[in-house]
Amino acid sequence: MEGKMRVLLVLLLSCGLVDSQPVNKCHLQELMIQATKGKSNGLSDRTFMAKITCAVETVTRFNTSAVNQMTRTGNRVWKFYGIFQLTNGLTCSDDTAQLPNICGANCTGESGL
Repeated sequence: MEGKMRVLLVLLLSCGLVDSQPVNKCHLQELMIQATKGKSNGLSDRTFMAKITCAVETVTRFNTSAVNQMTRTGNRVWKFYGIFQLTNGLTCSDDTAQLPNICGANCTGESGL
């Protein structure tokens, strides 16, 4: 179920642009509830958003400009951007990854995530 939730989260929220500023937990949760009405794989909207909000709090402390990285097999470095820790290459492009960039967005800067 956790894998399905991550995929759904990326699909629903990865293409939205946000300003780099901290957000309030309750405000974030309300915005996401409105954005995902009826798309929570059988969970109640509140339970679904509570799980996502908990993950965001644990990983980024609600910091929309958070950047983390992880080295995968070989020398490939994956960078994770923003409050939802979207990956370079998959959902946005940076100086190290260009494809597939499904959102057509820069990972950083004014037009970034």
